[in-house]
Amino acid sequence: VCLTVAVGIGGFAWAGFSVNHLDIAPQFASILMGLSNTFATLPGIISPGLTSIIVTDQDSSSDWQIVFYMAACIYAVGTIVYGLLAEGKTQNWAQIPMGYRSYMDDPEVE
Repeated sequence: VCLTVAVGIGGFAWAGFSVNHLDIAPQFASILMGLSNTFATLPGIISPGLTSIIVTDQDSSSDWQIVFYMAACIYAVGTIVYGLLAEGKTQNWAQIPMGYRSYMDDPEVE
């Protein structure tokens, strides 16, 4: 039940950070999403090996508690860092100079 609720609540996280790519760099959102998803895949690659190192006795609940507490701490740290540092302003590096825009986007052209 807890796992189902946790995964369900994860939908709120997706709704928050997925849109952030569009907010900070609209024309580069697809590249940012690809990079962030690449880094987000790494824990799924690393965790089975790490779990097999930590859990030496599969019948021991204390070994599994270590794994779940580590996952909870990683989620908590990620949430705190995102909450403190994330903002939705378009970044300076993502601005397109006026000279590179199509003449159709120029407000002075009639």
